[in-house]
Amino acid sequence: MLLLRFVPNGRWHEDLILEFAGHTFVCDSYYFSLYATQHDPIAGTKRVLRDSLGQWYDLVASLHGNAPIYLPYDLSDQCTGWLRCMLVGDEVVQVCQGASRLEGHRVALTDLKRHAAEVSDFTACGPGGACSRCITY
Repeated sequence: MLLLRFVPNGRWHEDLILEFAGHTFVCDSYYFSLYATQHDPIAGTKRVLRDSLGQWYDLVASLHGNAPIYLPYDLSDQCTGWLRCMLVGDEVVQVCQGASRLEGHRVALTDLKRHAAEVSDFTACGPGGACSRCITY
């Protein structure tokens, strides 16, 4: 199961929760909130998250060959959390959770395609960088 939830707590920290492969990752919505242009910051952050998920959908739909794409979910000051998606069959996608040293402020949430294939230092989280947190759909 893959679930991304926004749980506003008024602090913009520890309010974005990814549930994936039996693990829970608590993240911050701060960088997502910076893209919110509405007067209501919670509604604006929800809109930015919804737009990001729409881009995720388009990127996964465009998968081809064995080239991976990367979907950001955790934007932090000194690193980022990503889901690496790869085709492993005709219509079977493997998703692995991991991280990069790419700083969160460098990820353009309005153009995720720009980073989707360029996370050169992605490390799958698990013992020795092994893909222990992967799901095949």
